[in-house]
Amino acid sequence: MVLQTLLNQTHEEIPYIAQIDCKFVRHITPRRVRFDVEITVNSSSQQRILVGHQGRTLVKIRQAAATDLEQIFGKEVLLFLWIKLRKGTKNTQDES
Repeated sequence: MVLQTLLNQTHEEIPYIAQIDCKFVRHITPRRVRFDVEITVNSSSQQRILVGHQGRTLVKIRQAAATDLEQIFGKEVLLFLWIKLRKGTKNTQDES
């Protein structure tokens, strides 16, 4: 769900090699579940695209994916997204 939502929200800006890993699932109550999902990208510019201006893109991704997951599980979903830079890449601004 997170990958599909990410691709829908960012269109062609993020390559399909973004890696999505569900790191943690915890049932908080019988009606509530928490997911921690890590999104790994190749460059700091890709991180900035995912976050968007004032975090708006990331919020849209989280809200849409959480809504889809709530429909699947029939529970309230708390979705935490973490954007990480792939190991072995530099966390510097891309040169034009």
